[in-house]
Amino acid sequence: MGVLERSQPTSAKSGASLILCLCWCLILTGADSQETHRVEVNALRIIKRSLTDPYRNLRNWNKGDPCTSNWTGVLCYNRTMNDGYLHVRELYDYSPPPFCCILVCNIKSI
Repeated sequence: MGVLERSQPTSAKSGASLILCLCWCLILTGADSQETHRVEVNALRIIKRSLTDPYRNLRNWNKGDPCTSNWTGVLCYNRTMNDGYLHVRELYDYSPPPFCCILVCNIKSI
């Protein structure tokens, strides 16, 4: 009986450590699974298709997620909202004139 009593606290500590480790992994995995709402991603792709981008400034709009991949000109909220998705906060133009004016006019016309 003495042997069983000594092994229980060790196995309890191991079990608690395993649970703590699993919880930490789930938290980290959850942080990586954040994504922008699909409706907003589709809207951004429609905007991109309507623009002329001869210098390929928006080339990173073809892959990844707008918020987690830091798409050029897309500013997102840095946390998920109540629906569990990241959301686009605003579009901004970083181009020098006259290119900025073309981009802003095209976005406003959509």
